[in-house]
Amino acid sequence: MNNVHGDHFIASDQLTSDSIPARATNWGAVTRFAATFDARSELPAGAGISGVADIGHASSIPEMRLAIYCEWRRYNHRGYEPESSTIQQTQYVLDQIRLAIHPEKAHLVFLRSGNLLIVKRPNVDWRQLQDDYEDFMTSLGPWTATEIASYFSDDYTDDDNAWPFSIQVLSDFFSSPDKTEIAAK
Repeated sequence: MNNVHGDHFIASDQLTSDSIPARATNWGAVTRFAATFDARSELPAGAGISGVADIGHASSIPEMRLAIYCEWRRYNHRGYEPESSTIQQTQYVLDQIRLAIHPEKAHLVFLRSGNLLIVKRPNVDWRQLQDDYEDFMTSLGPWTATEIASYFSDDYTDDDNAWPFSIQVLSDFFSSPDKTEIAAK
């Protein structure tokens, strides 16, 4: 079935990185993505979501897509683009969707030097990581990007700018097949 832009709906479990607009995209690209959400078939039961401000780290992909869909419908009805704060929140939700579609897992590796690493080697255990890092202290995982974001949200704050790795950094790292390790700055 086609949507109002003439594109086909994309089920949430069929999303790919290529179907999600890039971070520096204009509002038109966001509205085309929003229009790929079929609210009639994927509307989360009892969802009290009316926009991107209602999204948290535990939100599902359909809930996040519904929030962007609501923003698109709201501003399409009003006839103008949203204010910059709404666009920023929408970009944040798009980053969270990018994280959620990556099933890859990685370890958080805490070093005695105070450094924190994310290591994409899901098939190793803490003993192997201990052997590989001289100042290894402990590790968590392997976890998905969403689970790592949830841990940071619980352990630090909901503001991802206060995390060792922001949502955007996590998204870029998990999206890159070439990167296997990243250190906190």
